[in-house]
Amino acid sequence: APSICAEGASSLPHLAPPPFTETHESLSTRAQSTAHAIIALSAQVERVLTDELDDALNVEQQMKELEELQAENRRVGGLVEEEKLKVAQVMDAVGSAMQSISSHQNQKPPQAASDPPRRGAP
Repeated sequence: APSICAEGASSLPHLAPPPFTETHESLSTRAQSTAHAIIALSAQVERVLTDELDDALNVEQQMKELEELQAENRRVGGLVEEEKLKVAQVMDAVGSAMQSISSHQNQKPPQAASDPPRRGAP
C-alpha cells in the first residue's frame, strides 16, 4: 500500500481539509509556549530533586544524631552497670558487717548477767 503524504491527503475528496494552517507566527507562539512549559517543568524537577536531596541530608543528619544517641546510651548503660557493681559491693560489705556484728553479739555473755546488782534495787 503506497503511503499518502499530507498534500496527497488534502486532494482526496473523502478526507476533510485540515482545520487550520500553521503559520510562522503560530509555530513561533507554540514553540514559545512549549519552551515556557519545559522551563516550568525543569524548575519543578529541580525543586523536587532539591527537596529529595534535602530529605536525604535530613535523613543522614537524623541517622548521625541517632548513632550519637545510641553511643551515649551505651556509655550511660556502662555507667549504670558500674554503679550496679558498686552497689552490689556495698551490699556485700554491709551483709558481711552485719554477720560480723551478729557473731560478736552471740559470743559475748549476756549483758544483764555481767552487771553487778544495783543497790537499792528490789
